[in-house]
Amino acid sequence: MNKIAIKSMAYTKFMQSKKILRGQLKMTPTSVASMNFKTHEATQEFLDIYERDSPNLFPGAEMLLMNKTTETSFIGVSVYPNKEVRLASRNIAESHASG
Repeated sequence: MNKIAIKSMAYTKFMQSKKILRGQLKMTPTSVASMNFKTHEATQEFLDIYERDSPNLFPGAEMLLMNKTTETSFIGVSVYPNKEVRLASRNIAESHASG
């Protein structure tokens, strides 16, 4: 079987899956943010604050995940039950960050 036939079969399977899932797939509101710091100390300071304050900053989150990608960078993921809770948590976090 050649590459074109394999790609065609994969695309057909994908489209069949899409038809089956149409109307049955629920998307979960999620926020993803990447953060880069200039120093290890700044990174650690952020992590300490995040660990201490994140439950209050994101009260409606069902999951908060901070994944370290390098010594001074992270990817943060937060998952919410619905769009309204996600937006409310965002407003709380932004108001805290701005003062």
